[in-house]
Amino acid sequence: MIAAFAAVALFLFFADITRLYRSWRSQSVWEEFETLSYTLIGTILGLLLPAYATKTTSTYSRLSIGTWWVSLPVYLTIKRGSFVNPIMPTNLMILIGFGAYGPA
Repeated sequence: MIAAFAAVALFLFFADITRLYRSWRSQSVWEEFETLSYTLIGTILGLLLPAYATKTTSTYSRLSIGTWWVSLPVYLTIKRGSFVNPIMPTNLMILIGFGAYGPA
């Protein structure tokens, strides 16, 4: 449980440093993937270096850490890419209501 909390805290810390959550319109999907990779490298090193220094790396599953490290950027890149749809306009707004801006 402590490792999961540390992983989330480190990920949010490095995401803030690399500005991972800036506007997705300001960069391409590849640049977003690159920023995410830097964030994950910082997070993994932030988790592994203290674990190696305290000799507790044997308690963490290499399979689960490796699966998380590989699947997260792929998932987020696919999810981010699915929002970029050239057919559907992203600035569409519908006003529904009565009064000054709706039907009288």
